[in-house]
Amino acid sequence: MSIEDNKAVVRSLMQNFTPQDLDKALALLSEDAVWTMMGQQRRFAYAGAKNKADTAAQLSGFLSLMAKFSWEPKVMTAEGDRVAVEAVSYGEMPDGKKYSNVYHMLFTVRGGKIVEVHEYLDPLEVLEFTGAMTFPA
Repeated sequence: MSIEDNKAVVRSLMQNFTPQDLDKALALLSEDAVWTMMGQQRRFAYAGAKNKADTAAQLSGFLSLMAKFSWEPKVMTAEGDRVAVEAVSYGEMPDGKKYSNVYHMLFTVRGGKIVEVHEYLDPLEVLEFTGAMTFPA
C-alpha cells in the first residue's frame, strides 16, 4: 500500500472513532493488533500494551461516557508503513460536561489494517474528566 493509502486508513479510524461508529473504527485493526497507551500503569491504569479485544473493551468503556466524541487530526506525517498523527479530541457527556485532550499517535499499517498503535495523551485530562483513572468495564 502507498503512504497515502496508509494515511487514509488512519483518517478513517479517527473519523469513525465515535460512540455510534466505534465498530467501524475497530474493523480497521488487524486481529493481532497491539494498541499501547504510553505511560506508567501504576499511575494510569490504561497505560500499557493491549490486544484487539482488550483495546475494544477499553475504548468502548471510554466512549460509553460520551454523548458526542470526535478526533481531529491536526498534522499527519507518513513514511513507509508508519503514520504519525498529532490530534485533538472533543467530547461531551450527556450532562454537557466537556472533554478535550491532545495526542501524538504512531500507527503502523500493513495490508490496509492497523497492526500497531502507540498513543501519547495527557492522562490528567482523563482523570479530571472521569474523576478516575479507569473507565467503565
